[in-house]
Amino acid sequence: MSSIYRRSSFSHAWKTILCVGCLLAFTFTAISPVAIRAAEEVREPSDFRLKAEDRVALVGATFIERDRHYGYFETMLRINHPGMPLSFRNMAWPGDTTHVRLRPLNYGSFEENLEKQKPTVVIASYGVNDAFEGTQKLETFLNGYRDTLSTFDKLKLRTLLVSPPPFENVPGAPYSLDSQNESLQEYVNATGQLAQEKQVSFINLFQPMYHPGESNPYPLTDNGLHFTPFGYWQVSQVFAEQLGYQPEKWSIEINAGKRKVMIDGVRIRDLQSTSTLVSFKAIDDRLPLAPPNTAPPGVELPHPRMLTVANLEPGDYVLTIDGKEIATGTADEWANGMVLDRGPQFDQSNELREVVIYKNDMFFYKWRAHNGEYIYGRRASTSDNYDPTKDGGNSGNPTFPQEMSELQRLIDESDHKASRLSKPASHEFVLTRQ
Repeated sequence: MSSIYRRSSFSHAWKTILCVGCLLAFTFTAISPVAIRAAEEVREPSDFRLKAEDRVALVGATFIERDRHYGYFETMLRINHPGMPLSFRNMAWPGDTTHVRLRPLNYGSFEENLEKQKPTVVIASYGVNDAFEGTQKLETFLNGYRDTLSTFDKLKLRTLLVSPPPFENVPGAPYSLDSQNESLQEYVNATGQLAQEKQVSFINLFQPMYHPGESNPYPLTDNGLHFTPFGYWQVSQVFAEQLGYQPEKWSIEINAGKRKVMIDGVRIRDLQSTSTLVSFKAIDDRLPLAPPNTAPPGVELPHPRMLTVANLEPGDYVLTIDGKEIATGTADEWANGMVLDRGPQFDQSNELREVVIYKNDMFFYKWRAHNGEYIYGRRASTSDNYDPTKDGGNSGNPTFPQEMSELQRLIDESDHKASRLSKPASHEFVLTRQ
């Protein structure tokens, strides 16, 4: 079955986009025609892998930053490292480019804030905002990226560069973003060449998702640029494939009344099998990446989970997992294979993502506090050393340090919980005749 994202096209969008964070309206102007190179050959899967106790910082612009609301990138990475103790900090900032990062007064530099998180790994994605300036600014982009990579080197970070995906065709939009995709493709190709030059890992999300001229029945974005939860779910699967993670496999084939079993992506034990009842305990190799509740009707998993039970006596059969009804079908339907698209494994995956989102919120409140003027700004002085002639405001709030400590406790606690939840659990399957 073809994955849905293969049918996506990123060709049209609104002529005016509101830049989140900067609150600046971008009016698309004509870009000078440039010779666009053909997409590079598909690269070999990246050898980039996470290690136990890695602390991952995600940096970039809106594409990375908005995923903090949905948690799909981190959830995907955790699922592919089941049970591994990891921590993630989404430090991306809307509107950032490789050479311009606007921050509040006294906020600290990009390097200082990155160093405070003590990361061992950095995942960086830049290029969308830069590409709006056209290919005439490509060298400025590359020089900024070189400086950014120098910062990563200074902090001794293992580095993964991720290209932005293409812009999407928005049905009914009056303007085309073809020229923007052409510009962005140049920035993506240049990023890949820079990664080779600096000998760092690179993931190209643009190439496998760029299909000009094709329509997409399931839009991935709100406006051609900002991805929906469904869009992030789809992109995270492209991300996983480009990283070289094996596609999710889950299948069980049982011949009722016999001990012969064929399995893939799952382990089973305590099998009991008759012509009218089959039961066993199963534990997945890894959790599924559950789609959002807002997925369009009819969307299927890219790699469906299949349970097949042959040689059952005629009749209707119901499958329960941990005592909860999951699927029903006739003996013939079970013999042909039934797709399992819900159950406790999906519930656990959703709980994992909810913990990731909660942790992202706690980190956001601590790292980008709305009342930062009282934490690091001009009103951050305590009453002991407050000088109204210099500080120009009140003396700050002495409870803030304790509140920041509590936020940090919740962040660390959520990381530990997410690591535990990424490890699949054992579940009891029972198929009985009704």
